[in-house]
Amino acid sequence: MAKVDLYDVPHISSLQDMLIKSAQKYSDKLALEDLNDTPIPKVTYNQLLSNVLKFGTALRNLGVKERGKVAIIGENRVQWGIAYLTCVSFNYVVVPIDRKLSENEIMNIIHESEAEVVVYSSEFHPLFLEKSKILKRIKFYICMDYIKPEKNYYSMVDLLFSLERCSVDDLPKIKPDELSVILFTSGTLGKSKGVMLSQKNLTSNLIAIVSAFFIYSEDGFLCVLLIRAFITGDAKQDPLVARGLREFGFTFIRGYGLTEKSPILTLNRLNNFKDNSAGLPLPSFENKIANPDLEGNGEIWAKGPNIMLGYYKNENATNEVMKMAGLKQVMLGILMTMIFYI
Repeated sequence: MAKVDLYDVPHISSLQDMLIKSAQKYSDKLALEDLNDTPIPKVTYNQLLSNVLKFGTALRNLGVKERGKVAIIGENRVQWGIAYLTCVSFNYVVVPIDRKLSENEIMNIIHESEAEVVVYSSEFHPLFLEKSKILKRIKFYICMDYIKPEKNYYSMVDLLFSLERCSVDDLPKIKPDELSVILFTSGTLGKSKGVMLSQKNLTSNLIAIVSAFFIYSEDGFLCVLLIRAFITGDAKQDPLVARGLREFGFTFIRGYGLTEKSPILTLNRLNNFKDNSAGLPLPSFENKIANPDLEGNGEIWAKGPNIMLGYYKNENATNEVMKMAGLKQVMLGILMTMIFYI
């Protein structure tokens, strides 16, 4: 695999910065759109920023203080994006929860994360009505759909339709190195842990990805699947899958990463790839095979601005995987001329 040139991409200091710059540059361009019927089916970049300012102002008015933790659970939809971007723009700590988890797992994450607000879709409304006495830290339940307002229960739609909103100048100053997101994942490293990520972790990964795989303003995305190309992070992906999809006219490239790395670490390129490899390291990230055997196999160690802050309230687990101010991944890999094979 030959040396690959990188694309020039604009610098973003935080997700708040990304949202503001996107609204300025792509104001009337479609930002998010739902495939199903929802209260807010689509928004432009200007409308996205406006909704974030409205929802953030509503949370402030409810009394939610900066650095407070907000859990979000629901299907992929415009309002999920609004809730997430509100948290990172108003200096709250966001706790996304996989809606496919069991009831006990959902309750445990809300409890362990110390969330005081939960934003959810209507399918979880009966659960939170039933369990409200157990979730003693939760002060506000905000449903993405229309519900009858009652004590501590609000409709996100009603809050967004309020005319009151702060200005961009009133947004809090974000410290990119501070905790911003807690993602609970079992992942590759075993028992479920709360991965702590900063906005610097996330933006450094975004910048690195786009410098290697340029995203044009005309491109569109589905929630998981890229329209212009398939990108997979499955460590055990069969190369025949890539070849088969390519024969159907789809572009398919493979990468590698995990939540603790924000999440992408290596990526093949559109015009230079190997279907049986995890690709080249992204720029600004350091990777190595630690203590390789005679065939070059060993643990993958990574270092860079994308590496997590640690595991939430779990210092022992953090120390176990952190080496040399980086991350020790308990997965075997082999490095061949700076191409990773896993």
